[in-house]
Amino acid sequence: MQRNVREFRENHPEFADIAVVGVNTPDFSGSVETGYAATLTEKSSVQSCQRLKRLVLSLVAVRKQVNVLVNYALTPGDLEALRDLFEQFQLRPVFVPDISDSLDGCLTADDFSPVTIGGTSLSEMATLGDALATVVIGASLTKAAELLHEKTGVPSYALDHLYGLKANDALMTILAEISGNDVPERIERQRSQLQDAMLDTHFMLGQLRIAIAADADLLGVLVDLVLELGAEVVAAVTSCNVPLLARIPVVSIKIGDLEDMELIGKANKVQLVIGNSHAVDTAERLSMNRAYTSNAKLSQ
Repeated sequence: MQRNVREFRENHPEFADIAVVGVNTPDFSGSVETGYAATLTEKSSVQSCQRLKRLVLSLVAVRKQVNVLVNYALTPGDLEALRDLFEQFQLRPVFVPDISDSLDGCLTADDFSPVTIGGTSLSEMATLGDALATVVIGASLTKAAELLHEKTGVPSYALDHLYGLKANDALMTILAEISGNDVPERIERQRSQLQDAMLDTHFMLGQLRIAIAADADLLGVLVDLVLELGAEVVAAVTSCNVPLLARIPVVSIKIGDLEDMELIGKANKVQLVIGNSHAVDTAERLSMNRAYTSNAKLSQ
């Protein structure tokens, strides 16, 4: 991959001012999660950051800036909600990557864009070292976070996810510490609303036997959430063996696919399936009326 980048530079000097980050993500190894994490790791590497800085003529320290490394499980809507949350603490988030504008194509002046609009600019990438802190969302981004800290010296705060009460309490504690501000009353009220909603779900989900199939970060997210809601995870399946699996609070995790989830779920009399859209077929064979997809997000 590095050879390809070098040859591109040699053959096309007219693009010398264009930053290129080469990432090795073969389709025969890993998953969406590991490929995404590898991309952010490369973007956070010393060599890449140095090149990005050379492309910027001047750097201006940004007050109250917080770098936010976000994993693949967060949607554009999640990032919009997170931006509002950070701003309530008088902080300015710089998302890496920032996909919050990616669905706004109909709102631009151009009739058509061949690439996703928005994103984090090179000038913003060059200011990551001027931030007050870095908040890392997703265990899969641990290596990328370590490299960014090594490069910039900016203190880092890690969160596995932002689902449920415990995770959001941890985020509020971090934002209050970084900003030096108290938690806003609006957020306190929203927390009470979340508590009430979670209490109501216990009547439907309490002791419900659930099967989940997802990549590791999302598996950890969903397990923590349904456990907070009083359910029981009787089948957990993921695609790759990563360090996070040792921290997910289930009896066992199978490295496999939807067929494995179906077999384990059947043996444990599963009542609810959570997975991608292909899990609909699994749910039907397990005589269920509905399958919930892991594309659904809960920002707060």
